[in-house]
Amino acid sequence: MNKVKGIVLAGLLCSMMSVAAKAQFSFGPRLGVNGAKAILDCESDDEFKTKMRVGAQAGVQFSAEFGHFAIQPAILYSQKGYDIDYVLNIGQYKTTFVGSAKLNYIEVPLNFVYTTGDKQGLQLFAGPYIEYGLNGKYQEERSFSSTPNYTYKRGSDVEFVTKEGSDPRAVYFRRVNAGANVGLGYKAGPIQAQLGYGFGLTNILPKEGTFDNKQYSRVLHLSLAYLFNIGSEE
Repeated sequence: MNKVKGIVLAGLLCSMMSVAAKAQFSFGPRLGVNGAKAILDCESDDEFKTKMRVGAQAGVQFSAEFGHFAIQPAILYSQKGYDIDYVLNIGQYKTTFVGSAKLNYIEVPLNFVYTTGDKQGLQLFAGPYIEYGLNGKYQEERSFSSTPNYTYKRGSDVEFVTKEGSDPRAVYFRRVNAGANVGLGYKAGPIQAQLGYGFGLTNILPKEGTFDNKQYSRVLHLSLAYLFNIGSEE
């Protein structure tokens, strides 16, 4: 039985080495822009829609190509978050809400890519990503048309936690988030341009008392990478 296991393991190892030997490896800089917003599912009274916030992404792209298919991980500094701007009318009173969340992450996507041509062609890609929160800032301003009029302002650095604290002026988010990317691209030699959409699959809000509010990130991203060959097919 042990001999059979050894033969199977040896066969798998040889297969993996054979596939790796036929791969073409490359890496290079990747720059891009994010258009980020958030989807909210709130049990509290504060229900609002977010607007897109523009941020940057920059890092290193890796690629292991197997003919028309490729595996492409990356390490990116990625700016996300959202903007808020809405007016709520309740009877004769009006509430104006303006705010923004600026969230900075280290993001690691892992995309599986199909290219229609060898050296150039259209691309389809999809894959998971995970991100780690570095820092962020949050600010908001609420104006109430009551008698007299009242304005409430709040601004602070973001705190990354798993359970929301008791400071009413602090803003809390979860540090680790995960999701999936899908998109289209085009490859022309070493240059690769991709347009993708990121679906956050984990709740980025920490547990909040009796409320079970949920918030998921959504990001439209456009990137350009230049990949240098570091290995070729045998």
